[in-house]
Amino acid sequence: MRIILVMLYNYQDYILDNVQHLLNIGCKDIAVITDKKFSKHFKNFNIPIEYPENYDDKYLKNANEYIKNKNSFRNGYWHFTSYRFTILYLYMKKKNIGNILHLENDVLLYENPDNIKWHDKSKILITMDTYGICTPGIMYIPNPDILKKLIDNFSVYYKGALSDMASIGKCYHEMDILDTLPLFINEGEYMKNKGTDFIVKNYKKYNYIFDARAIGQFLGGKDFVHRVHQKYKPYI
Repeated sequence: MRIILVMLYNYQDYILDNVQHLLNIGCKDIAVITDKKFSKHFKNFNIPIEYPENYDDKYLKNANEYIKNKNSFRNGYWHFTSYRFTILYLYMKKKNIGNILHLENDVLLYENPDNIKWHDKSKILITMDTYGICTPGIMYIPNPDILKKLIDNFSVYYKGALSDMASIGKCYHEMDILDTLPLFINEGEYMKNKGTDFIVKNYKKYNYIFDARAIGQFLGGKDFVHRVHQKYKPYI
């Protein structure tokens, strides 16, 4: 299984730790999609580096215009987190590949994905954080066409930019192309009464859990940025 990480426009040094960690646990098929200016940081890794400009020739022009004209949070954070899926789709389509795992750059795996029996290879598998929010830190994507269907239905905006988290969360409840990876052990009737049993329903198919940010934030603490900005209202 190919693991794909995407880093657009803004440099995140922790991606290097992630790549090294993936190599340490035996992952052999890793690709990074990032700007040409960042390629020098990956020279010690024997992995393919792909450039978004090769898949969207207007990428840099549009990115520069967006940053210049918008007073945007974290230098275009919301724009680029959603736009990465367009680049990922174009990459998969051009390379004619499927059966991939997309990781966010600060999300660590502790099991080689080749050893995981993904329970439904016909759907995009995601981690739902709450009823209307997906934290897409880890996503199994079976093919580019199903990813295109998801992107075409992104519709929730936050501060003038598409919110990938709220858009995917909305799509989960409206489209039959996504299913959930379990966040924790199924607690039976309690979860059903809360209407959130979908978060844990597939636990028995894995017998382990996937983190949708809560565990990592508990262990490592919240990023300072998220403690000083007002939370937005999720899709419900």
